[in-house]
Amino acid sequence: MNKRMTEAMYASIPELVEAGITTAEIARRFGVTEKSLRVLCSHRRISLRIGGTRHTTVRLSDHALSGLSTAARTRGVNEAQLASRLLIAIAADNLYNAVLDER
Repeated sequence: MNKRMTEAMYASIPELVEAGITTAEIARRFGVTEKSLRVLCSHRRISLRIGGTRHTTVRLSDHALSGLSTAARTRGVNEAQLASRLLIAIAADNLYNAVLDER
């Protein structure tokens, strides 16, 4: 078990939580117990709860879903998790125009 969490690990936790990764999975990835992760995050005031999220359905073409599936697989997540991460990043950095190639 990894006894030392890095700043990069702590910084990535909110994104992982928002992407739907469970606390148990986050702990496993970082080499700590779930209980330790909860305590460490509590000390740093990092929430392990998904806040204010809503579920929605998005329709994708077969081509788009195939590309998303491939990209998700290479990152070790499922399509929904990757789509969620992408949309969170776009919203957080206001990248709508850049992604849609609009001025």
